[in-house]
Amino acid sequence: MKYKNLFYYRHVASIGGVETFYWQIAKKYGKDHDITLLYKDGDRKQLQRLRELIRVVQYTGGIVQCERAFFGYAHDAIDQIEADEYIQIIHADFKDPYLAAHGWKPRLDRRFSRYVCVSENNAASFEELTGQACEQCYNPITPEKPRKVLHLISATRLSPEKGLERMRKLADALDAAGVRYLWTVYTDGPERFQSPNVVFRPGRLDMADWIADADWLVQLSDTEGYSYSILEALCLGTPVIITPLPVRYELQVKDGVNGIVLPYEMDEIPVERIVKGLRKFKYTPQPDRWNELLLPGAGDYRYDPEREVAVRSRILYRDLQLGRLVKEGEVLRMPYPRALELEDKRWVSIIGD
Repeated sequence: MKYKNLFYYRHVASIGGVETFYWQIAKKYGKDHDITLLYKDGDRKQLQRLRELIRVVQYTGGIVQCERAFFGYAHDAIDQIEADEYIQIIHADFKDPYLAAHGWKPRLDRRFSRYVCVSENNAASFEELTGQACEQCYNPITPEKPRKVLHLISATRLSPEKGLERMRKLADALDAAGVRYLWTVYTDGPERFQSPNVVFRPGRLDMADWIADADWLVQLSDTEGYSYSILEALCLGTPVIITPLPVRYELQVKDGVNGIVLPYEMDEIPVERIVKGLRKFKYTPQPDRWNELLLPGAGDYRYDPEREVAVRSRILYRDLQLGRLVKEGEVLRMPYPRALELEDKRWVSIIGD
């Protein structure tokens, strides 16, 4: 099979901006464009919700053919993907010292005919570091209809560059002022800080209702490529508490209108302004150009929850329905609900349709 629009993403995490990018692509363009996500491993919940909108295929080796191939951070399968056209998507601000310190560097490849950055800030840093011209195309966004709960909310990793220490300082300031608040932090990492008013919960995919119900969304990162949590919050009418992110102007964050910008040092925290809140505001996201990048024409992929899927056995086990032992590594087909049941037991891995 020769795919039309193929996105390769090696590891699909349980949360993350790139994972949200694929979900927004699927929501906005999956119906009218033939889109396939090719991956090596990933979070089952992320993959499942994508399967309802686009074709999702696990890469297990061999040559894959497509008309247009999109690559993000990982290029490890590019030699096995034969495409009429290759496009590199730049999701990160590579001038961030944290990314450089951890080996995240921009990559060039002669096969790429186009380099697409998700913000002007990213494009500028990419071109400065590589000398390669890069066109800009904003992340797509399809706001969801909200329901409401009142509290502070964050949906982020708690690593240093995402502002773990700044979050602690903000909580300390609110606690010291006697503010009655509940800050729900959705995250997938082990990092924590102590506060009687901060609750840590596992990351979840359906964040729109919770963000819309919050008084503030808090994102205190060193930098962001084009933050989906900030973008989603503003689209849902929830003001944001952020640091002076270089991309804040493109995200149209205006201090005192739809957000509060705190200094990186967190030496001035306007507790009274946070408690008082802001007036309602209107927000229109920047238009994206993915309709120009994706080849037109709807595909023949349709989601069927009762369909059979291919699975690979992870262990030697006796399959009662088959009436025999299934060897480790054996590939077989079974109804999707039963595949999910066995995958939850970690007996098999779902590898495709």
